[in-house]
Amino acid sequence: MGNSLSHQQDLDEILSASSYTLKNFKDHKITIFGATGFIGRWLVLALVEASNQLTLGIRLELVTTDVLKAKSLFGKLNYGLLNIIDFKQYKEVAAYSDILFHGATPTTNSEKSISLSNNAPIQIAVE
Repeated sequence: MGNSLSHQQDLDEILSASSYTLKNFKDHKITIFGATGFIGRWLVLALVEASNQLTLGIRLELVTTDVLKAKSLFGKLNYGLLNIIDFKQYKEVAAYSDILFHGATPTTNSEKSISLSNNAPIQIAVE
């Protein structure tokens, strides 16, 4: 993602401004659709950094149509809190999540959206 010092400074600023809100994510499982996109990448990086710096203990499930790209982007960040899931297997392998972020868009006209079970709460943090 380019200049790592600049990105680290950006992440530090995000955490400084959002630490109070991020503490609400403590010990939560978060599913992210669209993690390999521009916004999704930053969201993943910020949540990993927040979990490490603020000792949040969050777990991330990254749902993607391109597992190899996700592993390439986030493989070094593993820290034991990332689980990359192929979109096609999402219903079979994904378990309950506390929080869901959806930033994915279809890449082809043939892709279809999936429906989430009614018992999974969806929370969106907005500031």
